[in-house]
Amino acid sequence: MTNGASLPTIGLVLSGGGARGAYEAGVLAGIAELLDTKKRTGALFDVITGTSVGALNAVLLAAYADRPALGVAHLVDRWTSLRLEKHLRPRLRSLVGRSLAARRPSVAEGIEGEPSWGRALLDARPFEVMAHRDVPWIRVHENIRRGNLSALIVSALNVANGRTVSFAELAPGVEYVPSPNPTRASVVQQIQPAHVLASAAIPMLFPARRVGESYFCDGGIRFNTPMSPAIRVGADRLLVIALRSRHPGRTEQQVLEAYPNPIFLLGKVLDALLLDPVEYDLQVLERFNRMLEVLSDTAPPAALARVAEVLKADRGVPHRRIETLVFRPSVDIGVLALEHFKRRRTSLCSGTATTLLLENAAALGAHIQADFLSYIYFDEAFARALIAQGRRDVMDRAAEVDAFFRSVDVRDLP
Repeated sequence: MTNGASLPTIGLVLSGGGARGAYEAGVLAGIAELLDTKKRTGALFDVITGTSVGALNAVLLAAYADRPALGVAHLVDRWTSLRLEKHLRPRLRSLVGRSLAARRPSVAEGIEGEPSWGRALLDARPFEVMAHRDVPWIRVHENIRRGNLSALIVSALNVANGRTVSFAELAPGVEYVPSPNPTRASVVQQIQPAHVLASAAIPMLFPARRVGESYFCDGGIRFNTPMSPAIRVGADRLLVIALRSRHPGRTEQQVLEAYPNPIFLLGKVLDALLLDPVEYDLQVLERFNRMLEVLSDTAPPAALARVAEVLKADRGVPHRRIETLVFRPSVDIGVLALEHFKRRRTSLCSGTATTLLLENAAALGAHIQADFLSYIYFDEAFARALIAQGRRDVMDRAAEVDAFFRSVDVRDLP
């Protein structure tokens, strides 16, 4: 992408959260509508980064970086094609372990040839098909090679050593500055379906994936909002879509009226692993921006130069203020998932593994939140509701969106 010195380098940061990821499609659809991208010849983003379900959304958008309206349309289409009976298939017997798998070697091999028996709660094959066949990978790589997109970055957690690895496919001339943090690593290579499936492999729900010689799982466990990689390839303006709402109803006054079942507790674990780091990362970035503003206004030039040297030595990249536009759901997604499940419940076949799992996930929802349900409820109606909510949230902040993208109106493709 040609990007003159007067134009900001804009990064799109997509976080994780299972079925909640439809909200990201809604936000992007709202932005596309607001900016009327069908009439634009320019690209919206220089850099796209994604973790967990955000990685799958990221590669679909990267495939159409040169035609953003079409990319968003494809993304919405993928989410609204979800079917509960197809995309939520519990494999409860698989949890008995590998001993049974050894006796049944022909059972449930994934599209990549690796057995899924004894490895995860949910059948990952529908998402393997999505990653392999629904993403036009030739377009992804061609857009990056031509510079229509400067960087596509997908993050995953190395199971063996606990390091978060950012896999980056870069346009010619683009440099990724590695992080000095010993818990993070970067690998510059062509992004493939295995990277996406690894990033989206929520532990216990989906099987870890082999990339090269190592196994990887959901990158959101330590790194849910991959803002740092976007900054390390030069982004100075970030659109961040987080998947946890700031809902006033979630207070310390809420109490459980029944003992929390394991699935309810698993939902809280996933919140802590996948959603809480988002808020922490954003708070750190906001504090850092405020610190830079104060230093710029008060410190003498010599002191400011010294601070810049120390920050660059510590972080590996020059310090600069990063402008952000952050979208979060304005409604409680857990409550929304519960409402949709209640409407759908009577149409589900009783006694099936899917129904039993959903019933347990919703068991305490009347009193608190159905958080776990919102991660696994891969249902068309729920996805449409999240997409509509994302659109509404964008329209409610139309002036902010317009200001954020105003300088991009003259951005052209190579």
